[in-house]
Amino acid sequence: MMIMIQIMQVHLILNTLLITSSIGIVSAAFSTPITTRRNIYSKTTFITPSSSTVARNPLDNEVIHPHCRRHGCRHSSPFTYTSTSLASSTSTIPLSDSILHEFNTKNYVVVPNYLPPSLVTALRSDVTNLRSSSQFNIAKIGQDSTNSLNEEIRVAETLFLGTDKRFNVPGNQPGDNAREDLYRIIDELRFTLSGNVALERETLGAPALDTSLSELLYAYYPNGGFYRRHVDAVPQSASILRAYSLLIYLNSDWVDGDGGNLRIHLDSGGDERPAGEAENYVDVKPEGGTLVLFRSDMVPHEVLDTVKERLAVVGWYNKPYNSVDVASLASEGDRMKSLMLIAAAGLVTVGVVGLFV
Repeated sequence: MMIMIQIMQVHLILNTLLITSSIGIVSAAFSTPITTRRNIYSKTTFITPSSSTVARNPLDNEVIHPHCRRHGCRHSSPFTYTSTSLASSTSTIPLSDSILHEFNTKNYVVVPNYLPPSLVTALRSDVTNLRSSSQFNIAKIGQDSTNSLNEEIRVAETLFLGTDKRFNVPGNQPGDNAREDLYRIIDELRFTLSGNVALERETLGAPALDTSLSELLYAYYPNGGFYRRHVDAVPQSASILRAYSLLIYLNSDWVDGDGGNLRIHLDSGGDERPAGEAENYVDVKPEGGTLVLFRSDMVPHEVLDTVKERLAVVGWYNKPYNSVDVASLASEGDRMKSLMLIAAAGLVTVGVVGLFV
């Protein structure tokens, strides 16, 4: 009952916002209860779309995957776009059966040279141009209402990305084009991971990833930057929706003395190593083009101190919201904030970026 009251409150708030700001967004998204969204878990195998595996809606010419035709998951992706860039022919290394098996077995996987060098270079230049135009912000830590600045845990800058984000930076058309290609690649990767039976866990099917709640950002670590050990999906916060975390490095000529490795912890702890357990970890050098995927709720990790500017694309693929997720949040304020995000995702297809990074 409390959740339904909160939903009604959010509905009223959004109606007010729609009227006062003249956005003109259709408010009919609230006509469907949150709990009727598609199931969190799906046992359908997703494969790369081709002319034989996709269908088109004759009413709107939208490409619809067969899984979505059966399960009604016709949500637009925040990273779907029509590419006009010269780099649109860039291709990535496909996630083979062996890569997916390694991911499922170890809960993480490292794929070197995932992005082609030309795109890595273009995205690196984009970061430089956007930072010089003061587009980045000092990165904070924490979840939901506890989000705050703590330079003992994290020293970095971030800039949230998405097709709804427009950066007014003169002369940066190559960067705009590179981001379009990045969005395509991120969306294709989500398509591969979503509901893929190769990623089923012992008691659960592979999560079907929400197409409208993905998060993506640039992360910039200055000389001396770091991010201490943490887990991306924290119980009793909206971040618990995160299913898979991704990192794509944009650095050039990285050597061992540059520091800044990603350290993946393999002990049984979360934000801290359990007392009495020996250190057990894998270090990943942040070499340009490398993709790292891991389960957001199972892999504690950190960015070691860097003595060189360190650039990366960081993202999360999220599971769909449902009322159980909202009810589990720690505070009344967090539940209301999360309901607002549900509404925003349904109305304007923005992600949950900015709330719990």
